[in-house]
Amino acid sequence: MFEYGISPKWLELLKEIAPQMTHVGIIRDPPAPSQIGLPGGIQSAASTFAMELRMIDVRAADEIERGLAALARSRTLA
Repeated sequence: MFEYGISPKWLELLKEIAPQMTHVGIIRDPPAPSQIGLPGGIQSAASTFAMELRMIDVRAADEIERGLAALARSRTLA
């Protein structure tokens, strides 16, 4: 289980590592109980750091590659 109050810290660390970063993809398994609080906590933090956030929902390991490819396509079209 996660404490979603630290999700702004995750984005802050990303911004320190790569200050030019403006797009972030979050891979998650929506039905998992540990994922319930993720979108709200991290979405509000994203605007603070001028980041666009995209949730990538995967329910099985074989969906991860498709999700990442979709994220890459959406970034190049944006």
